[in-house]
Amino acid sequence: MRQLKSRQTGASLLMTIYLVCTAAAIVMGIVKIGPHYYNDRLVSAALNALPDDPNFENMSKSQARLKLMQSFQLNNIYHIKGENIAIKRESKKIHIDINYDVVIPVIYNVDIILHFKNHFEQP
Repeated sequence: MRQLKSRQTGASLLMTIYLVCTAAAIVMGIVKIGPHYYNDRLVSAALNALPDDPNFENMSKSQARLKLMQSFQLNNIYHIKGENIAIKRESKKIHIDINYDVVIPVIYNVDIILHFKNHFEQP
């Protein structure tokens, strides 16, 4: 009769390589994608802070767009262009939409596309 193997063995070399590569891919994804979600939070904060301006009621569309672009420049957000900001003014209401895409190159010709939508409506 054969004796059963009583020693435990660890992970094989292939399994260790697989785990290291998987962990590296997850960390790389977080490092590449995370800052863009933080920037989107800054965009949302700038959009929601716009009514705090005392001249907000009398602002034209171009003045509101300029104010937002200045806020984005202050926060180092340069991937939002003026054409990404849509402003509609009705009698006493204002609707502002900021829709933009961010393309993140990953490896060779593999890219990640993030699409962000921010909406503000004055009550």
